[in-house]
This record gives sequence, structure tokens and C-alpha cells, in this order.
Amino acid sequence: LIALLLMPIFLWLIGIAQRHAGLDPGAISLAAFHTLFIGLGVAIFLPMLHQFASLIERLLPDAGPSLTRHLDDSLLETPEVALEVTNRALKQTAMTLIRAYAERLSGSATVASRELEQQTAEALETIERFFERIPSVSGPARKCHSPSAQIHAIDHLLRLHNRLKSLDGLDLRLQDARLLPARQACTRIMEAARQGLSGDVTEHQMEYLRAEAESLGGMHERLRLKMLTQVQPSGQAQGTLGVLDALRSMVRAGQHASRIVFYLQDASTDSEPLAQAQG
Repeated sequence: LIALLLMPIFLWLIGIAQRHAGLDPGAISLAAFHTLFIGLGVAIFLPMLHQFASLIERLLPDAGPSLTRHLDDSLLETPEVALEVTNRALKQTAMTLIRAYAERLSGSATVASRELEQQTAEALETIERFFERIPSVSGPARKCHSPSAQIHAIDHLLRLHNRLKSLDGLDLRLQDARLLPARQACTRIMEAARQGLSGDVTEHQMEYLRAEAESLGGMHERLRLKMLTQVQPSGQAQGTLGVLDALRSMVRAGQHASRIVFYLQDASTDSEPLAQAQG
């Protein structure tokens, strides 16, 4: 519409350039016309680029899941690019999953949180299928973009998601006063993991995650020994085992979160952050 309205002005300017600036008719004049038209379009739309982009997004919303919307099959032709996009999808999924776990742990989960849990399950399935179709990469890759690192990250994400699902049967036990220090430590791990995934992780952040995860493991061992030595032969035994089960679940979740950050970030160290997490 703008081009049609301004067409006479464009032609008038080209005519002036031909008469007074020595612009040759034909291909050169046509190129000058297109350059003038494109330059004017940029000058008009550049100041309101964000508003225009928002309008297009409203008119043509992305129909795919937000966590995996960049996993396009055309990227499989370039394995390095496919791995980079997969890493981005894994980080976004990990941050969403860790947030959902922290909310369930604190008892602040909402209906929206439950929906996020379902979204992460679907995203992990999509990422896993996409990852399996990425061709072999020739040459070295960044640690966080290597197939080995990403398959480790997927494995820990799947196991963390299983830990999240297991909270359905542990909600009441998690509220036991004896688990308060452990819940606080696990919450700190989840928050540190989210921060690490949102930017470039530093060695200091990885050390903090390692220390918190080891501290949580130490809490488990001390409380386990104390509770098992104090239990009486009555219905108390079942409650004690339930509390220990909840504590063990938090320990495993903290380990998985720490290792997810390690494998999805280009950390400055290549050492393993923790011993292999179980389950």
C-alpha cells in the first residue's frame, strides 16, 4: 500500500537522478528504485519494530509447544546447529521442570504448575525423538553441545521428572518438621540450578551446587541413622520409613539438578560434579 501511494514520488526522484546525476536508464535505474524503496521501508518500520513483531505474533501465533518450538526437522541437515538448538530446548525444559519441582516442594504448586509438569513431560519426549535423529557430528564441539553431554542431560531430566511425579505420594511426608532443613537445602539447589541455566555458569556456581548437594546427602545420612535408632516396634516404623523415603527423593532430585546444569552449560571445568546419582 505504501509503495503504491509513493510510486509517483519514487519515479519522480529517479527521473531527476537520470537528468541531473547521470543515472543510466535500465538496470541501474531499476536497482536505484529498489534501493530507495527498501531504504524507505526500513526507515518507516525500524522505530516500531517490536510493536510490529508483536502484532505479527498475535496474528500468526506459534501453534507448537513453546519449549520445543525451535526443533525444526530442517536443522537436522546441519548437526552442529541441531545440537545447539537441542541444548537450548533442554535448558528451557530444565528450568521449567526445576521450577515445578521447587513449587511442589514448598507447597505453593497451583493448577498452572501442574500444567507445566505435563508440558515438560511432552517436551522431553519431543526432544528425545529429535535428538535420536541428529546425524553424527564431525569434529570437536562445545561440551554443552556434544551428543554425550546432551544424552546425559536428557537422562537426568527424565529421572528428575520421575522424582517430581513421585511427590504425589510424598506430599504429606514432606511437611514433617524433621525435613525442614532438607527442604530448605533442596530449594536452594533448585534456585541455584535455575540461575545457572539462565546464563553462563561459573566455576563458583558449580562449586556451590556441589557443596549444597553434598550437604543434603549428609543430612540424609545423619537423619537416617538418628531415626532408625530411635524407632519403636509400633506403627511409628511405617511413618519413619515414609519420611526417609521423602528425604531420599529430595537428595536424588538435588543431585539430578546439579548434574543437569553441569551437562547443559559450558563449564570451565571438565570434572564430574558428583558421584553418579541413582534413580
